[in-house]
Amino acid sequence: MVELILLFGVFVLFLVIGIPIFFSMCAGALAAILVLPRVSLSIFPQLLSSGINHFVFLAIPTFIAAGFVMEGTGMAYKLMDFSKASVGWIRGGAGMTTIGAEILFSGVSGSVIADVSAIGSLMATPLTKSGYQPEHAASIISVACASGMLIPPAIFMIVIGTITDTSVIDIFLAGIIPCFAMAVFLVALIYINAYRLGWPKDSVPSIRYFLQALKSALPALGFPILILGGLRLGFFTATEAGAVAFAYSICVGVVIYRNLTLRKVVNIILDSAVLTSVVVILTAVATVFQYVMARVGILEVAHYIFQPLTAYPPLFLIVAALIAVFLGMVLEGIPAALIYTPILFPIATSVGIHPVHFCIVMTAATGIGAFLPPVGVGLLMATVLSKTSLDRVLKVYNPYLLALLIGLIVVVLFPQLSLVLLMH
Repeated sequence: MVELILLFGVFVLFLVIGIPIFFSMCAGALAAILVLPRVSLSIFPQLLSSGINHFVFLAIPTFIAAGFVMEGTGMAYKLMDFSKASVGWIRGGAGMTTIGAEILFSGVSGSVIADVSAIGSLMATPLTKSGYQPEHAASIISVACASGMLIPPAIFMIVIGTITDTSVIDIFLAGIIPCFAMAVFLVALIYINAYRLGWPKDSVPSIRYFLQALKSALPALGFPILILGGLRLGFFTATEAGAVAFAYSICVGVVIYRNLTLRKVVNIILDSAVLTSVVVILTAVATVFQYVMARVGILEVAHYIFQPLTAYPPLFLIVAALIAVFLGMVLEGIPAALIYTPILFPIATSVGIHPVHFCIVMTAATGIGAFLPPVGVGLLMATVLSKTSLDRVLKVYNPYLLALLIGLIVVVLFPQLSLVLLMH
């Protein structure tokens, strides 16, 4: 028990005093190892090395780079125009457009802050110029990014799949329907608010405008079709899909949009390397956390604590999701998953919960936590981009948060939504 107190006590203490999360995790892990009986400090670098010794991690830099290329070549704008042409003539269409565009591009970088700053900045100004109050614009951007973590190729999915030794391809495929199920509740809320608050229509119905927007957006729309289709048909693995995604995005930027220069590509590669290092190094140190927790018997303690819930798997999954929501609020998504997954996953599988379904629920819950007031970093970033204050956002945010939570409960109670597209 002393080891456990040191592990989490030192970790939390360092976080509170402002030490970066990687060094905080290292400090907690080292403190615990020092008091473990018959354990040498040499185990620390060995665990770090084994933690990142996974072939699927090769997909992380290529998917991140592909996301940066798509953002840099304006694919998000093309999708926005297409969404505007499709639903802009409906009252609340600008908000619905934001939901669609955010969902398609969120989660690629593996960082909530990076996703919201890169993609949300494209949406905030058009929303406010269309007549949306800034606090509602921030709320719409937040909930769209939260649900977007379920759309592949989200880096979070690669990490949680690696931790649980679950097929990343299955997790990719399983996230699609749950994401759109959650989006239905968000779109319905926007439609109601549009009439209640008098939000204008963004465009008029036009077949010509729709066809032009569709033609311009086809390369961007081809990205998810290529990746998901190739994975579903077995043409390439999840790791190879990253290389395919990067090559496709480069070809689109150079050949079709013709706005991708060599300097841009170099900067994209450098930015991708930085974000990749953040993801990988956190995963490495989390391996030490898992080792210490296994040595002190925390899994047995967790089984004892959750024993009353094991007779009701959906209730256990709801409680597990709430834990993920809370940790996702305090920490960024990937560090949160690295802490709760080794504890909760063995219990989930022991009570009959499908591993892929567990991963999807926890991905959705962690995404919601990153936008949960008052700590969620994603919500704070969306507030800044929308040029408003957190107290104003909180006055209107509850219905949006409720819509997300209802969607999460639906995903928990209906595992078929997650499992219907699986390859086996």
